[in-house]
Amino acid sequence: MVPLLSIPSPDSSTIELGPLSIHFYGLTLLAAIAAAVVIAGMRWTRRGGDWDLIFRVAVWGVAFGIIGARLYHVVTSWDELPDEWWYRVYAGVIVTTIVVITLLWAFSRYFSG
Repeated sequence: MVPLLSIPSPDSSTIELGPLSIHFYGLTLLAAIAAAVVIAGMRWTRRGGDWDLIFRVAVWGVAFGIIGARLYHVVTSWDELPDEWWYRVYAGVIVTTIVVITLLWAFSRYFSG
């Protein structure tokens, strides 16, 4: 019988730079996003498309992907939320509302003229 091969987990999952903790999974996600944008951009420009479109779609896709992943985590892990969870939810709703209104205003000015 062939033994099952695996890659062991590292001893540490973060890099500490003073007060800043950089997680390896975050670096992996950043590398994957950058690679996807570069590959999609190269393929799109070879077909005559504009590189800027790929970048704009990637920005929105990553932003909504992060929001969707967080919502999925909250919905599936409802019992693990701390007692003060609603402070974070209200803060998130307020910040999201401000960002959406600002973006809508900026896009309306950009596309109207």
